[in-house]
Order: sequence, then structure tokens, then C-alpha cells
Amino acid sequence: MWLGPIAGVMVVDYWVLRRKLLKAEELYNHGGICRYYKGVSVAGLAAFAISILIEYILSAAQGSVRIYFGFTPVPGIKLAWYYGFISAALIYLLLSRILRHYVLPETVEVGRVG
Repeated sequence: MWLGPIAGVMVVDYWVLRRKLLKAEELYNHGGICRYYKGVSVAGLAAFAISILIEYILSAAQGSVRIYFGFTPVPGIKLAWYYGFISAALIYLLLSRILRHYVLPETVEVGRVG
């Protein structure tokens, strides 16, 4: 349930948005190519949370939400991993296009406003 959305965000970020170009030293450089708010990618976290919510909604619609350990509701649909992966990938792609200056500062032309 959790790994599908995480993988969706990671695959889109590396393969689609950054086109396999990633400098490891820039990951740890404050103000580098990977900008985060207090160490968290807001766009990635939002895509992850929304896709988890989508998994729950799809499970509830099918009547397959299960309870584990007496209190933990878990989506019971068999394809939850795929639903989470696809929804997180699409949401992160959309958010990265909207928040291009934040998510992909290296693609913004220097000196260009807008």
C-alpha cells in the first residue's frame, strides 16, 4: 500500500522530470537542484498522501477495507500497489509542472521571469 505511491514519485522524478541526470553532491547541498522545505519535498509528499487517499477511496467503493490489529484500516483491493503507483506518478507529474520553479529549479532559465 505504501510502496506503490513512493515508487510512483521516485520514478517520475528520476526518469521523467530529471531525465536520469542527477548529481549526488547536489542532493545534500542546501539551495542545490533539489529544493525542499525543511527537508521534505512538498510536491512529493502531497502526491504520496493523495494517492494513499485514492487507494482508500477505491477500496471503500469496492467494500474491501480491512482492519488489522484491531484499529488499522488497510485497503484490501488486490491492485492497490498499482493504483497507488499510477495515481502518485500522475499527481506528482502534475504538481511538478505547476510548481516548476520549486521542484525543478535547474530547468528554469537564468534571468527569465515568469
